[in-house]
Amino acid sequence: MAILTTRLTNVLGDRTAVVLEKSFGITDVNELLRHYPRRYVVRGELTDISTLIAEDEVTILAEIEAVKLRRANGKNILEVVVTDGSANLSLTFFNQAWREKDLKTGRVGLFAGKVGIFKGKRQLSHPDYQLIPDGDDVDSAVAEFAGKFLPVYPATSKLPSWKIMQCVKLTLDSLDELPDYLPKESQLSLLTQLWKKHLLIFISRQILNLQKMPNKGSLLMRHYFCSCCWVSDEMKLRS
Repeated sequence: MAILTTRLTNVLGDRTAVVLEKSFGITDVNELLRHYPRRYVVRGELTDISTLIAEDEVTILAEIEAVKLRRANGKNILEVVVTDGSANLSLTFFNQAWREKDLKTGRVGLFAGKVGIFKGKRQLSHPDYQLIPDGDDVDSAVAEFAGKFLPVYPATSKLPSWKIMQCVKLTLDSLDELPDYLPKESQLSLLTQLWKKHLLIFISRQILNLQKMPNKGSLLMRHYFCSCCWVSDEMKLRS
């Protein structure tokens, strides 16, 4: 299990940890968890392919019908055609040929992204997706995937937001429970100690919650707390 001071090389591996350090100066678990989302976007609700409208954020449940890897303009382009029975849709991935190992003909999955138009045809570029294993409950998979809030992180070309989201998830999954903190200053009254303890526990929990998928009820609190964190960190840098 990891703690706040654990080096990210021990959690994410050397390659990813090096990119995080070069891009943002992030080297340990604490610093990664304080790389706050700038905002949240909503993954689209489940929609039939035949009703898709350009620029909409959508999620579709479909079967992979065809997969083709080609090269153009110095880039590897993976084109995947999916169908839900009402119509077909193209999914396009640039320089991500490794996804061909997952996206096999006949697999069923949930695919999410913004609808674009290319040569008169609708498509999703670099969509999020979740393949559904045989025998799994499709309704449960849809409920877990569609319509969810996704964090958008400060990112770079080498470390896009979706990759940072994966890093944060891996880190949270390996993080040990944070210890409670009770000030030892003898001059503080018991009431002040208890208030300070619960405030710090609240802050610790909110920092962790910022990195998890919010729901509509908690989104306003997260934006408020995230803004406070940015102000606090900025004041520390200037002091």
